Amino acid sequence: ITFFCPYRILYFSVSYLDQYSYTKVNPTVYMNRWAPIPVYSKKNGPEKKVDGEIIGYIQMNQFYTRYRTGYTYFDPNYEENDGYRWILDGDYVHAVIFTDAQGRQRWGFIQENDLAPEDYNYIDSSLPFQEPFHEYNFDGEEYVKSHRVDGAEPDDDPFYIFTVKKPAKYFNSEGNYLGTLQPGTSLLTDGSRGGLEMGWCMWFDKMRLEGEFAYYDIDQQKLTGAYVELGYNDGSLGESRTIW
Repeated sequence: ITFFCPYRILYFSVSYLDQYSYTKVNPTVYMNRWAPIPVYSKKNGPEKKVDGEIIGYIQMNQFYTRYRTGYTYFDPNYEENDGYRWILDGDYVHAVIFTDAQGRQRWGFIQENDLAPEDYNYIDSSLPFQEPFHEYNFDGEEYVKSHRVDGAEPDDDPFYIFTVKKPAKYFNSEGNYLGTLQPGTSLLTDGSRGGLEMGWCMWFDKMRLEGEFAYYDIDQQKLTGAYVELGYNDGSLGESRTIW
């Protein structure tokens, strides 16, 4: 499979036999606001079904990282966007990273909505009440809509404010370790983009140390944000979360 972007061309293959081969395909961190979701150990690619044993459940209010795992191909005849369009062949089993009942980070697969192939898209195929991580804070007792601040310009997306509750490592866009954020650090994000090869992370744009006034870029060297670990091995529910 060849992925085009304005700066370079990325090559990688998707194999249903290798669950780790999905780590470059648009990870998004979601919260399950619905009933428990069974997670399976394998995927039957040709039949587009989950396979193997149930290795755990994504419980209500747990967060998890969800990857696209369909076959993606390029349509050179598409007239919009200078002729470029990526099509994901309908595939309703997605790879996930989640925290199991023993508090361990696990890989697995979930079965989602079965849309007709021509109607498939990444969002509509998700199960009901799966919402982006950045839309909710935990306040120590319950989940509440995230605190937010407006962007610098009128057309900018708003940022959502989170607080680090346990030490959390962070990495630059190439995956290089930058340091460890300490409890009390505030973080800003405008979305729930997962960490590509670092599926246990999420992208945050800016940070503010406890006691300071101003926010600044997490990766000060490159003047950009960074991937911050979410703490799957410490728990992804309520007070066990690393980032509230």
